[in-house]
Amino acid sequence: DGPDGAKGTSWTTDAGIEYLMDPEPLGGPGTAPKPDPALYGTYSPLQDAKGTAKGKAKEVKNKLT
Repeated sequence: DGPDGAKGTSWTTDAGIEYLMDPEPLGGPGTAPKPDPALYGTYSPLQDAKGTAKGKAKEVKNKLT
């Protein structure tokens, strides 16, 4: 950092670790695997899910009528 920061392209620490100012990418764009649907709770959007605001409001309405 400071005014001398841009003078070099890399520097090395006492431990021998080299830091690059403008590192080149090692590969193409990263990709993540598709999520496993068994890990996420799903419900039909046509039905009220328990715990949702719509589901709770319907539950209260049914008790009052």
